[in-house]
Order: sequence, then structure tokens, then C-alpha cells
Amino acid sequence: MPVVRRVYRCTFRADVLSVFSENIKKAFELARSPIRLRHVIARVQLSTHWKIAPIFIVLLAAIPVRAQTTVVEAAEKGLSISRWAQSGSISTRALTTEPTERLRVITRSGKASYLVKLGRLAFRSPLTLGGNARRLGLSCNTCHPGGAVNARFFFQTVSDRPGNLDVSHRLWNPKGDDGLANPTNIPSLRGIRWTAPYGRDGRISSLDEFTRNVIVNEFAGREPDSLIVDALVAYQREFEFPPNANIQELGKPSAGMSSAAIRGAKLFQQDCASCHIPSSAYLDGRSHDVGTSGYFDTPTLRGLAESAPYLNDGRAADLLSVVAHFDQLLELGYQETQRADMTEFLEALGAVDLPPGPVTARRAMDRINEFATLLRKPIEEEEFHLAERIGDMLRMELMSIHERFHLTEHATQRGALVVLSIRLGELIENARAGKYESALRELAAWRDQGKAAEVLLSAGAATSLYDPETLQATIAEAE
Repeated sequence: MPVVRRVYRCTFRADVLSVFSENIKKAFELARSPIRLRHVIARVQLSTHWKIAPIFIVLLAAIPVRAQTTVVEAAEKGLSISRWAQSGSISTRALTTEPTERLRVITRSGKASYLVKLGRLAFRSPLTLGGNARRLGLSCNTCHPGGAVNARFFFQTVSDRPGNLDVSHRLWNPKGDDGLANPTNIPSLRGIRWTAPYGRDGRISSLDEFTRNVIVNEFAGREPDSLIVDALVAYQREFEFPPNANIQELGKPSAGMSSAAIRGAKLFQQDCASCHIPSSAYLDGRSHDVGTSGYFDTPTLRGLAESAPYLNDGRAADLLSVVAHFDQLLELGYQETQRADMTEFLEALGAVDLPPGPVTARRAMDRINEFATLLRKPIEEEEFHLAERIGDMLRMELMSIHERFHLTEHATQRGALVVLSIRLGELIENARAGKYESALRELAAWRDQGKAAEVLLSAGAATSLYDPETLQATIAEAE
């Protein structure tokens, strides 16, 4: 068995086995391949480090991990979290809060379509990608949570600083390795339907092509079927720019800006607006040489507050550094006060009036229950393969919750999640067998069981890895 896959080889703790042994046997019978096996909710055991194993994949999938060795070497050695991360590099904030998703249809009091909901699930699922990204539990949402950006992402072999990722590295796809150490800054996807062309160098014209390229060429995924691509694109097109009271229609600065920001706005109009056009979401759809070794697509300046570091290679840690870079490159001759004014304007322009939300078990289960409604359509229309794919993605979502309940006292919570996974597998098997009416009845019952599980999860949340203090203590113990 490949050593990376071994990280995902699932075994059940004795406390779960003792209560659910018969159902677990059924689950293993359903798991006809290593990939299906890892969808069964289980407790991951990595070498002898079982105390921290439950947070292993959670940390990899949700926050920057400063690896000391390659993924394969670490998996083979069975290293603990403390060996994968440098002391102090893991932030509990990255695991206990997330950017607030802002979808166009929701902001206009509409209802998301089936395609958008399916895209939202596929965006969150590691099964959409391939190779090591899938094995490590990484998804589109890992780097672009809710369409925003994970500015804390850091992985030793593919990052040179937090927020940067080398997507042409052999770790992700040996066939796509360009032989260069060239991490690029992870962009926000907010407002992406207005920001074509795509890729940091602007080489891809359509969002459909860009989405397929990420899956197949960058992360070695299987060729996606048209429905999944359409769903992912439909979901991404719903990403709105974050609200900002400092910006009016046509990108005009509001009168509420500070006097320094207003002075900076005048400098911006004079020196920057030909490329960052205010009425065009502060971009021009062209590539330029901005002194960072190549020609790169003009990025929007909306939402700057949540997307540091800056420039295509992330070399600018803050907006003052961005101003200093262009002041020197373009020989603008700014005084120190002018640099400060321009920086204040950019901070106002890039403000995000959208606080992050908490990561909780209840919210996670609510999301899964909503995703489960996606099963009704393929069951009713007797499209077994789509139902199976949705079921597989739901199992992965359940597993991410299971890993947060790490203590012996959480046996009830883990057990409830195990049963949900097993029942989901039985539901899908009935659909496979053509028992569609039975599958629909089981789906309704399954959603009721999911709501009941929310109560159990909430009861144990205070001592789980959803609790910031518990998480911090567990990380400190692992380090």
C-alpha cells in the first residue's frame, strides 16, 4: 500500500467497536476499495501517535502546515504534528474561524440552484482533486475557504511563505512539474466572474477551462465529468466581492474616508487607475511586467484586507510594502507622507465589512444536512452514479467532524457519526440495487438522524477540537 494512502487507512477505536461492531462489519463490506474504505467514518491511527492522530488530517486540510519533510517521508515515518510543524506556527484561529461565504443569489434573497449546491459540495470535497492533494484531504476550499483566501496556508515543500503555493510542483502532479521552485500567492476567488482572464499570469480565458486545469493538470485529478465542472463553475460565479462601506457605485471612494485616504485616492487616480480601473472592479484584464520576473494579470484590489501577502509571489507582506515597491519601480518619487496616504487609501479600498464566522460542529452538521438534499434528485431520476458520488463526498464531510471528537469521552459522538456513515452507505447501496423508493425513505430518516446527532455533538463540543482552548492545548501537547 502506498505510504501516503496509509495515513488514511482507517481503524476503529475499541470504544466504537464495542458498541457498533455489527454495523462496522457492514461498513467494511461496503468498502470495496481503499478509496471507499477511507470514506467510512473512522479514527485515524498514525503509527503509535494515536493521541494526536484525530487532528492530523484536520490540521493538514484546514491550516498552513510547516512540514519538516516531504509528505511521503512523513507518512512513512509516522511523524506527529510536532514534527510536521515548527513551534508556534499553528494558529487555532485558522481552525476555529472561517471567512464568511457571500453568494450573489443569497445576498439578493434568492435560493441557490441545485447546480450551485452541488458545486459547493464538490468545492469542499478532496475527492474533486487527485494524487497527494486528495490523500491529504485538501480541497478547493482549503486554499479558498468560502471563495476567500487561506492566507495562512504553508507547506514546506511547496510554499516559501504563508499564503503561497507552488501548483506546478511534482508533489501534486509529477507530469505537471515545471522544474522550478516558483510558489505563487494564493488568490481570492471573490467576484471571480468579473476577474477574467484566470491564473496569475492570465493565460486562461474561461472559468470552465481554469477549473478543469486546476483539477487535472495542477492536482492530478481524474478528468471531471461535465456536470461537476458546470457545478463548480456555477458555484464560483456566485462569489460576490465582500461588502465595503468605503466604496460606492463605479468604484468611487465614499465621502466617509479619512482625509489621508482621500489624499491617497487622488494619488491613486493619478498613478494607478490606468491598470486598476475603478469602474471595472479595479482591474483591466491585461498582464503587465510589475518587476516580479514576468508578466502577470492585473488583480482586483477589492478585499485586500483578507488576502495578504501581496504581489504574485507574495513578496510584499503589507500594503505599505506594495506602495514602496511601485514607488521605486515606476520612479514616482513619493514622500513618506504620500506613501502613508496611498497605503491608507488601499486599506480603505480593500476593507472587508464581513467578519469571519465560527467553525462549530452544529454548523458543520447543518451544512451536511443541506448537502444531503442533493441526493433526492439522482435517486428520483435513478441516476445511481451521481448519488454514489454525492454519498462519497458526504462521508468525507462526516469524517472531518469525527476527527474533532478525539477523547474517550466522545465515544457517543463518534459513534453517532459512524452510524450516519453506515446508514448513508446502505442508502446508496439500495439505490445501486434499484430500490429507489426505499432509498428515498431512508434519506428522509437519515436527515432526521443527522439532526439528532447535532444535539449529541453540541453536548460534547466544549471538550472537542472545536473548542479553541482545547485545540490549543492539544496542539501544544503534540509539539
